Amino acid sequence: MNETTVNILQENFSVLPQEIRNIIVDQATREKIRSIGQKYAVSTEQILSIQDEVFFILFGIEPLSSFRTNIVEKAGVTYDQALKIAYDLNSLVFKPITETLKEMGEGLSIGGDEEAMPDFS
Repeated sequence: MNETTVNILQENFSVLPQEIRNIIVDQATREKIRSIGQKYAVSTEQILSIQDEVFFILFGIEPLSSFRTNIVEKAGVTYDQALKIAYDLNSLVFKPITETLKEMGEGLSIGGDEEAMPDFS
C-alpha cells in the first residue's frame, strides 16, 4: 500500500463499526488470508495484494462484488484461483460480518456469487 492509501485508512478507521475494526486488528484475519493463499499456491507478494483487497472491502473503499476481478488484476492470480480464494475468504472472513457490511452499503456478492490504529504499512 502506498502512503496516501495508508493515510486514508488511518483517518477512516475510527468511524468503522466495532465489528469491522475488530476483524481488521485481529492477526487471525491476516493468518486466514495467508493460509488461503498458500492453499492455492500463490506467492507471498500475491497474498499481500489479496490482503490489501480484503482490507479495502472492510474499509468500504472497494465493493465486495469486485473482489474476484480485483484479485485477478492486482494480485495476478488466475481466474480459477480467484474463484477458489474468493469462495474461501467469503466463508471465513466476510460471511460472519454480512449484516455489518450490508449496513456499510456492500452488495455482498463476490463477483456474482476510538481504538489504536493498526499499522498498515
